[in-house]
Amino acid sequence: MVWHGTHILGERAMDSNCGAWHSGNSEVVGLAGSLQRGQLLAQERYSCTHRLAVLCIEVTSQTSSRRRREVAEEAEKDDSGGELSEPEYRLHLENLLHEV
Repeated sequence: MVWHGTHILGERAMDSNCGAWHSGNSEVVGLAGSLQRGQLLAQERYSCTHRLAVLCIEVTSQTSSRRRREVAEEAEKDDSGGELSEPEYRLHLENLLHEV
């Protein structure tokens, strides 16, 4: 079983994700699906006391992806050695995390 915490149409189930996967409370439930049965996004409710893997998929729009690429290109052009702007710093952190 894999925790996924989404409704059938893919939107995040705010009330069924075990408190952003930090809760072990037996009274709280999360949504999970079975890899073995080929029902990865099944809507099976499990107590958050179960130890399952967490499936995390980030969905972004093409506009958001395009903007990140533009910010990266701008940062590459600017080699003045100054401080990074907030979007440039965020992009830098994302790139570092993806390299790991």
